[in-house]
Amino acid sequence: MAAKGLGLASTATSTNMGILYTDRRDFYVNPMRVAELYPSVSPFTTMLLNKGAKTVKDPDFKMFEHRSQFLDAKAVINGSPLWSSAGAPGDTAASVAVDGISGLGTALSSAWLNVVFEIWDTTQTTYKGVAFVSAVNGTSDFTLKSLGNPRTTAMACSALADNDVLLAIGTAFGEGTEAPEAWQDDLAVVFNSTQIFKKSVEITGTLKHAALRGYSNELERLRVEALKEMKYQMEIALLRGVRPKGTGSIVLSTGAVDGNDLTSATHALTGMFDADGKTLRTTMGILSALERYGASSGDKQNLFTLPEATFKYGDFVDAMEKVFQYLPDSGYKTAFCGAGALSYWAKMSNDSGFIKKSGWTIQMSKAETNSLGFSVQTIDTPHGGLKLTFAPGLRGIYNKYMVVIDEAKLFLAEYRPFEYKTDIKKDNAYDGVKDQWMADMGLGIEMIEAHSLFKIV
Repeated sequence: MAAKGLGLASTATSTNMGILYTDRRDFYVNPMRVAELYPSVSPFTTMLLNKGAKTVKDPDFKMFEHRSQFLDAKAVINGSPLWSSAGAPGDTAASVAVDGISGLGTALSSAWLNVVFEIWDTTQTTYKGVAFVSAVNGTSDFTLKSLGNPRTTAMACSALADNDVLLAIGTAFGEGTEAPEAWQDDLAVVFNSTQIFKKSVEITGTLKHAALRGYSNELERLRVEALKEMKYQMEIALLRGVRPKGTGSIVLSTGAVDGNDLTSATHALTGMFDADGKTLRTTMGILSALERYGASSGDKQNLFTLPEATFKYGDFVDAMEKVFQYLPDSGYKTAFCGAGALSYWAKMSNDSGFIKKSGWTIQMSKAETNSLGFSVQTIDTPHGGLKLTFAPGLRGIYNKYMVVIDEAKLFLAEYRPFEYKTDIKKDNAYDGVKDQWMADMGLGIEMIEAHSLFKIV
């Protein structure tokens, strides 16, 4: 009877268990050498394991995030308030209502008093001057007092219009004033789940004791192959896996927070069972998280589609500016590439690439084997370095994908560590050996904007 859950990447089945293989006779050139495909099949998982897994106390785990709001403090004028005169220094604009508030709390409050704003038109291409908040009328509107516009002869702020953008550039207080109203922000919470990975090997007692060519110890070979296959399954899950309720991260394109929360009743994964009726959890992979929460345009863009035929060096520099706006301490980010993506960057580094397109060239270093045992090539950009690594988990449809990660913002969450159990099948004096590898792990994804996804089309 076939053992449940073998799943080995081999054409062998349980029908030949205990039968000596007919193709292991001694007519091989080197009977103790077997060619292997993908000796390093899991560079992403290997990188995470090398960093050291973080033990979590619950298979559904949470992480805190914090984004400094002052980096993008702004509001949008709602309506068309008028200057008391021509917008010269000292003129006021009363009853200024705003929406689109960012980095200044969730709503208008007295904490806005004495905040200084640059004023720009809705496209943020026309500069209109500078003013400060001289009065706050509850939570409805406030008064602006002009500080003038140095770019005009009259030193006067231009007329205000609906959807003008107010960019906070600091505060200004009068002499002898008291401390302003205090304000605070809160920490954001993101989450993910660990996933149970299993892999078994099984052979009969007859095969266990057979003297074979190729590998003299068949059980040992299968043990190694099972571990390799399980690591590859983990690799794919940590890259491309999906958690049904997401991770609660911020949606970069809208600024909204994914509403699912681990403490809410709606979050419970009711009905998520396997074939045996057991509760099942899955982890959200980094590629899937980027697809859900990333932005394909704007200042926070981290999703990029590169048209292979028309992509130019200028486009490359613009993309790298956004990739490295959150520069890691090392100055480098790691890019896990499908074979097609790796080939594309290699082509761009020679005479048929950027040189023909724009008179510039991209420099890719020679391949070097890093301390973890997989090959790395480096591209130095004007904004930081990309360490390109081939990821076998990005195959087929994902052949021309590249996932750029900030290693400091990812970790391997470990609820139960790798565990190897041998000879687990004992009933009725079973004449054979069954072993199992198991792990209960997931991916901790912090600050989704620190990671990027490229698709070459």
